[in-house]
Amino acid sequence: MLERMVTSSVLILVLCALRFLLRGRVSARVMYGLWLLVALRLLLPVGLVESPASVMNVVPSAPVVEETLSWLPAAPAENPTLPEIDPVLPQADPESRPEAPAQSVETGAGPELWPVVWGAGALAVAVWFLLVNLRLRVRLRGARRLEMEGRVPVYVAEGLPSPCVVGLFRPAIYVTPPCLEDERRMRHVLAHERTHLRHGDPLWAWLRCLCLALYWFHPLVWVAAALSRRDCELACDEGTVARLGEEERIPYGRTLVDLVAVGASPNDLLQTATTMAGRRSAIRERVTRITRRPRMLAAGLAVAVLAAGIAAVCTFTARTEETPTLEERLAELPEELADTVVLERNPSEDTLLVCYHAPDYQSDYGGYLCSLFAVERAFFEREYDSREMTGGWDYLGVSGEGKYYILQTPTDVQFDPANQESYVAAQKKVTAWLAEAVKASAGTIPVEEDPRWQSFQAACTFPGEHRLAKAVLPGGTEYYFVLSQPVEQGEEGIWCVDRWITGQGDNRIVHPQDAYSVPMEEYYARQQQENQAAWSDPEQVLLDYWQEAFGWQYVRPESMVPVTEEEVEALVDTLRRESGTEVSATSALQKELEDRKEQPLFLTLEQTGVETTTLPLSRGELPLEVLTQSYDWYPQAGGEEMDSDYTVTLTDGAGFSLRGTAGRAEVAWTADGRTDWYRTEPRYPSDTDPGVTGQLRLWYDEQEANVYALTLPVEEGEAPARTMRRLSEALAAHIRGLTPGSCFAVSDARSLGSGIFDVADQGQDALAGTVSLALSIPPESVENSIYQAGSGLGELSSDWTGWYGWGREVMLRLDGARWQVTELGTGGMAVDGAADLGWERDGFAGGSVAVYDDSALWRQVEEALDRPVPGQAPPDGDQLTLIPYGRGDHPTVSAWRDSDLIRVCVGEEESFYAAPGLWEVFQTAFARLEREESVSFTLMADGRSPQALAEDWAGQWLAWEHANAPYGAYGTSEMARCVLGSHSQDQISFSVYFRDGEDPLAVRLERGDGVWHGTFTT
Repeated sequence: MLERMVTSSVLILVLCALRFLLRGRVSARVMYGLWLLVALRLLLPVGLVESPASVMNVVPSAPVVEETLSWLPAAPAENPTLPEIDPVLPQADPESRPEAPAQSVETGAGPELWPVVWGAGALAVAVWFLLVNLRLRVRLRGARRLEMEGRVPVYVAEGLPSPCVVGLFRPAIYVTPPCLEDERRMRHVLAHERTHLRHGDPLWAWLRCLCLALYWFHPLVWVAAALSRRDCELACDEGTVARLGEEERIPYGRTLVDLVAVGASPNDLLQTATTMAGRRSAIRERVTRITRRPRMLAAGLAVAVLAAGIAAVCTFTARTEETPTLEERLAELPEELADTVVLERNPSEDTLLVCYHAPDYQSDYGGYLCSLFAVERAFFEREYDSREMTGGWDYLGVSGEGKYYILQTPTDVQFDPANQESYVAAQKKVTAWLAEAVKASAGTIPVEEDPRWQSFQAACTFPGEHRLAKAVLPGGTEYYFVLSQPVEQGEEGIWCVDRWITGQGDNRIVHPQDAYSVPMEEYYARQQQENQAAWSDPEQVLLDYWQEAFGWQYVRPESMVPVTEEEVEALVDTLRRESGTEVSATSALQKELEDRKEQPLFLTLEQTGVETTTLPLSRGELPLEVLTQSYDWYPQAGGEEMDSDYTVTLTDGAGFSLRGTAGRAEVAWTADGRTDWYRTEPRYPSDTDPGVTGQLRLWYDEQEANVYALTLPVEEGEAPARTMRRLSEALAAHIRGLTPGSCFAVSDARSLGSGIFDVADQGQDALAGTVSLALSIPPESVENSIYQAGSGLGELSSDWTGWYGWGREVMLRLDGARWQVTELGTGGMAVDGAADLGWERDGFAGGSVAVYDDSALWRQVEEALDRPVPGQAPPDGDQLTLIPYGRGDHPTVSAWRDSDLIRVCVGEEESFYAAPGLWEVFQTAFARLEREESVSFTLMADGRSPQALAEDWAGQWLAWEHANAPYGAYGTSEMARCVLGSHSQDQISFSVYFRDGEDPLAVRLERGDGVWHGTFTT
């Protein structure tokens, strides 16, 4: 209140001085318009901004007066009170100073009495205002309307002192009977009153009356009201003459003298009608200005505008307060926290303060209370969305330098339970202290006023054009993505992914991962300038984001349409409403699943065109925790089953079941005779995530395809190689019989071959070998095939074109009268350990073979260890090295052609021994194993002639020898011809002849499981 009193008084005095000094040198309309500044200053409750130019800076602070009058014109506080102060008495004894309530400077009334006094005065002026205007309305009764052109009606009324305009919303012009006596006079009067209307004078009259009612006690306000009313008429005269023309100036002046009523009273100031009555001096001034036609100087106008502008700056602004900085406010801990809080100041560049609970500070709990950060905008943008999800951060404001003040509190227990009450109280007080310190510090902007924070609260971060894309994951979960143009709009503007929206209506902010240390606007502006073409296609931008953020490679937008921000907001509201904003039921369901984890369970598949099948599961076999750790479950009202490719059910056979339908995110949960529906949503969106229903189907497929359920009957006297071949054929038949739609199902499966590489040293109760299959898989499914796991698929050629090779190492163990698969993998299997035998010549590798049945080799090595030969060096020539795997401390042993020496290495130590004949033993073993490995391939039984099959087999065998055993017996051999022997539908015998004269090799091909297997018979 004090501020308005002082500033309005100064402004009124300045305008009065301008009015006197510039009289006749500036337009009356300009002068009249300046009085609007006074009305605005009186009606504005406070200064617009702080300014060193404010006149309040030279006015001594008066907290008592300010407190006393601060209620006006705003509503008073509930219990307005004044602080008790001592009067300044320099020579008095302080103890003798009286303690009495301060009195109001302006009124002398106490704070309780002043509102009553002001209210009574304002009410009196208001009543006065009503009486004055009602009196005028009474006089206008019986006025007769004149038939005249114009939108504003014209009436003639008896008893009016002068013509006038009456009414704010439906104005009308009222004239006196003398006006009708002369046509020119009537024209002058109507022009005058219509000028009042064009100037909006009825509205300004109401504002003048409002100011008088509010400031009835302020004499300068009454002065301003009187002068502004006089300037109103001067401005109207000036405008009227301008519209009538210079030739009407003198006649208009005569009309004014004839019709204006001399004499004025305070009633005129409270009258909303624009009457022409006035004091004699006012009328004289009006006539003088009309007749003399004063010159309006540009210099006078400039002085008036400049002076008024300076006055406005000095009176519309508030005094500058010296607000303490944040550092000053945090310099001292409040006394009430001194014993319970420990401060750590500026531990890092962005951390201003870390607070600890003193009783827990040195304990294992740590006592961490909170931290106050001041971070750059890029950090705020980068972390905002994730912190909103995890909690623990409060945004307090933004500094003048653009740093965001963040208050962090812990989300875990940081106190000894015995200190809980003290910890909670200390945290509440210290966080309140920090929040208030930030809020009240110099230059701090409330975070709610920060444009970036505001944009994060909106449905879209960036204004302008938007696109809405919908994505549906394999499990049926739906997501929406909003794309915006962050820099320029239209065809030249780049696109970005602005938001992604979950099925629950969570509107998540997308922050570009590359914009780690720069604000988003700066990052996108750089892309607009440097990479416009790469960011111009919204669909490609979306696909790139999916790949980068979620690793999605196979999802494509189901739709992408233009959308407004209001429509995005409506979508979010709809999703939240449909989801019911219910709390996740995941925790409750997790407990129910845990209770059933060790119970017998069953999986049932109901698929169109396939017989319904139920598979039993072993106790604890399924990782049921996946269903609640990877998905959130939300109650869904009104669920129902729909037609689909399949339905899969997990049940315990005793009333509990989970039932899912292909392609839907809803799952039926039945327990205790009640069925509830839940909408499931993955916690980590992935385009390969199958959803809960897909997870149940995957478990079904895994149980159905379980290789460990395969068994083979024991055949008396059967060689291990034959047993492994039967397993390869049985595995191919097993895969062919899988349910269509299974992730393990293929179009066809055939055995490519098998191998045996390890037999138990004692007895024949364990076998280790390899199985190879040819799988027929549609080309578009190969990349995502489950058979790509491990060693993957290899595209076959020749007669297997369009097929893919797949192989595994297998361990078989004898279980009664049947062979049981106990291990299946990509390598490293051995019954009793194994070795690798490699050939080397002149430092170049010449191939290697795996030796699984290597006991005989190690026995001969052990015999040689009794014959050390010290001081030797490795001889030159071909070298065979036996490297052990899975045999404890067995050494690495090397033997050389045409030498009895062998080298035995244990770690980095080497020794030489005499071992006559060991080279030949190694060479024989290498040749045998290399021969067996070289014939592990198969040929497709596709109707070719026996001769063609023989030549194809021999060609592939020699190609293997050249690539894998270049120093072997056939490493450089070339085939001359194949000569057929006996042959039938299932067996072909032939001999291979060589060009360089080696002895021919006899080969037999046998047919089984649709392929031909070859073995040497010599």
